[in-house]
Amino acid sequence: GYWVTQGYWDGAGDTSQIVQEKCAASIENLGRFRGSNYVSVKLPALDYDENLLGTLLDQSDRQGVPLHFDSLAPEHATSIFSCMRHMASISTREIGCTLPGRWLRSIKDADMAVELGATVRVVKGQWDDPEAPHGDPRAGCLQVIDRLAGRARCVRVASHDVSLAREALTRLRNAGTCCELELLYGLPAAPLVSVAEDLQVPVRFYVAYGTAYLPYALFNLRTN
Repeated sequence: GYWVTQGYWDGAGDTSQIVQEKCAASIENLGRFRGSNYVSVKLPALDYDENLLGTLLDQSDRQGVPLHFDSLAPEHATSIFSCMRHMASISTREIGCTLPGRWLRSIKDADMAVELGATVRVVKGQWDDPEAPHGDPRAGCLQVIDRLAGRARCVRVASHDVSLAREALTRLRNAGTCCELELLYGLPAAPLVSVAEDLQVPVRFYVAYGTAYLPYALFNLRTN
């Protein structure tokens, strides 16, 4: 009964064509289900190829499964937002993006996401910001949340930090902003689901797959 995000994590030998085929299979898969499901795409893995992106966007429109553009390292952010702007100019279908709390630029990127009518996933972020390597990702997340509250189409709080998730969702709810809790499938979820139930917020799970996901999963298994 939960909503789903499906995302392919490309491996070292994957070509952009292989990644496109994996993303297309995910769209086809989620198109069989009802609900607000979407596919998360890593644009650098597609080499920002407009033809491959256009094919995925056409399929997204047909299946009613929106595309979401994942964040990667900071140096990719400008290119990702350029692609988003191009996608918004040729389709009215919902698009999404991810904003890391670790990055100083995420405040301005939040304004651009609002301008494009994008749905936004807010995360602490995996990659440090070279301009602020010692920044507090938790405080940064809440700054981004405050920038989006009352303005964004919808905000997905993607965190397994219970207190952060509660605070972020509460701020969004108080501002009357559509919001969700997004959890990484495979990590402990029960305390977070309880928070969402208390606040009457929908829950979705990000289901990552692909060989590149395995080291990440093992890292979390070891550290948790």
